[in-house]
Amino acid sequence: MEENVLAIQGNDVYYGPKYIGSVCRKPQGHWTAYLATNNGDEIVGQYDTDKAAAEAVGEAAAVGVVTNG
Repeated sequence: MEENVLAIQGNDVYYGPKYIGSVCRKPQGHWTAYLATNNGDEIVGQYDTDKAAAEAVGEAAAVGVVTNG
């Protein structure tokens, strides 16, 4: 996986080779974004598409939250 590229593999979200969170499609039709942190997953929000949810995970990781990996 390229460095500095936000990517979705399955439901996992990566920034380059680093796992930063996940997205999950809910029965109600929206996608929920989760940020992986040292204290467990934190909900980022709900979005219309998996791409929008993954971008939100990337933005949350960029604001300085320490992620697993």
